[in-house]
Amino acid sequence: MKFLLRVIDAPYHWLCTRRRKKNHNADIWDLCWRWQTEKIRIQTALRKGNYRLTPLQWFLSKEGEVIEVYSARDALVQKAVSIVLTRQLLPDLSPDCYHLKGQGYRAPCID
Repeated sequence: MKFLLRVIDAPYHWLCTRRRKKNHNADIWDLCWRWQTEKIRIQTALRKGNYRLTPLQWFLSKEGEVIEVYSARDALVQKAVSIVLTRQLLPDLSPDCYHLKGQGYRAPCID
């Protein structure tokens, strides 16, 4: 858990890069504006084990397609958890897990 609390800045920078072209009303800008306070809130919730994901946000594209998006906070926490789990589990995973980053791409075997 301590590592998860330390790794939170890398997902924050990743998220800011990924969502830098979002609308000025997107929740990423509120997270960026209040990052120092939000960082402490997120770390506290993770430490206590009571962080809860919020419902997905739904948007309608110009083509009429429904797009579901995680909140900026949820995306950040999910990225942080994936970093921690990958580092902890990768040594024990089979090299045949072709869908993992760093394992190289191999086409799945389908019979």
